[in-house]
Order: sequence, then C-alpha cells, then structure tokens
Amino acid sequence: MLIDKAKVRYLVDTKKVEHAASGVRVSSYTDALKGEYYNIDVNKLIPFHNQARILFDDEGIHKLADTIKEHGIRQPLTIIPSEQVGFYEIVSGERRFRAALLLEYKRVPCIIIKDKQKAEEIAIIENIQRKDLHPIELMRAYLNLLQNKICDSYSEIAKKVGVSKSSVVDVLNLRKLNPEVQKILVVNDIKNRDFLRKLCEKEDYDQKVALDLFLQDQDVIKEKKNHSSKLIKLFTVYQDRSNNEFKLIWNVGDNNIDAACKDVVLQELKKLI
Repeated sequence: MLIDKAKVRYLVDTKKVEHAASGVRVSSYTDALKGEYYNIDVNKLIPFHNQARILFDDEGIHKLADTIKEHGIRQPLTIIPSEQVGFYEIVSGERRFRAALLLEYKRVPCIIIKDKQKAEEIAIIENIQRKDLHPIELMRAYLNLLQNKICDSYSEIAKKVGVSKSSVVDVLNLRKLNPEVQKILVVNDIKNRDFLRKLCEKEDYDQKVALDLFLQDQDVIKEKKNHSSKLIKLFTVYQDRSNNEFKLIWNVGDNNIDAACKDVVLQELKKLI
C-alpha cells in the first residue's frame, strides 16, 4: 500500500525531523504501538467504524477550523489501515479532520497505529472520556468494549474507565431503548438520568409516548423562559431603603410603574413560577 511521505513537525527531535525531510519514516506515539507520522490525503480518511459519537457540533467545528487556520493542526490525527483497501479509519481526531475539510486542506498530519486491537481500545476509551458525550453514545462505547473483548464484564469496564459499577449498569440499560427513541434523545440532548431510567422500564410504544410528552413539557418550559426573559427586560427591581419595599422601574424611563401595571406584571410572573 502506497502512503504519503511525512513532514514531521510534532513531538520529535531535530535529528528525526532531518530524517523525515529526506523521506525516512519516523517512529512516534509510543514504543508499544509503533505509530508513524504521515501527511495523509484527506480523501483517504474515513470515520472509525466504532465511533461512538452520533452528532458533531457544527458551531464547535467552525470554531476549531478558525483555530487551525491560525495555528495549524497542533496534534496529529490517529489512524489505522481500513478494511477498505487504500483508506484509513480515524481512531481519534475526527473533529480536527472535519475542521480541515472546512478549510479545504488537501492533507493532514496523522499517526498510523499498527496494533489494531490497541487502536480499538484507544478510540473507545477516548470517546468515553469526553465530557460532552451523551449517555446513549456512552452506552455504545461501553458495548464496544464488551463486543471487542477489551473488557469481559461490567466490573472490568468500571475499573478501566474509572467509574462505579452501578454507573456502568445504568448506562448499559439504555440499550433496552428503541433505536428511534435513542436517536431522538441524542438529537434533543436529553440527558436527565431519572427520566432515562423510567424510559428503560417501558415497552417500545410506551417509550415513544413518554418521550413525546417529555418533549412537549420541555417546549412549555422553554416558552415560559422566553416569556419570562421578555418581561424581565421591561423593568428593573430595586429595594427602596426608606421603607424597605421593592419597586419596579421601567427600563425605558425613570418613572415607577403605576400600581395597576405593576399588578399585571406580578401576576404574569406568578404564572411562570
């Protein structure tokens, strides 16, 4: 398989850089993995087959692209040869890859890992350690640990990722959810643990009904918050130290709100509480 020669610029000493410039491959990453730096054609890169993340934040990718445009890709992507001949799977760094595509980069710096089993473990553990990972995505990452025989039990998963066994049980219970329900939960970023537990106790149809009701409630709460925000912008509350009373003042002027208007506003606020 032909691969692109590297221009090494990261985490290597001067002598290694000189070797790389002459076309010699440079060992990197860790001794155990024997990874190597290459500038790889972006058209040869595809997502990792066990990628746990379902959705990527477009706004975050654009911000990352701005940073890369100014400073370059400071950390190479980690890749492994794909079963599709001529391609590589991105074990870690898919956000950097997507940002590079936005910038229309032709090549990106990569570390090729030869130990595919170890690469599987690195990718899964890296996904699990992301703070913004949705519980459904986390569940899929835990399942990957079991399916790839990286871990043989819930206890082993808990030990490897540094969480309690009960937490692992809670997360893996989410596989009981209907696939369509799982997708809706991720898309709407619903992470309420109590609600997710209750959802797991229901049958397929009841899961969808309960989720619809939950989303409707969320819409009502959102509408109330928006209404409250509009009301709050209309006035300022201050404490009159002379008589220790609270008063409302229009933000558009210096006059106190008259009693009738104040009552209306207060009644509106009570509805929101």
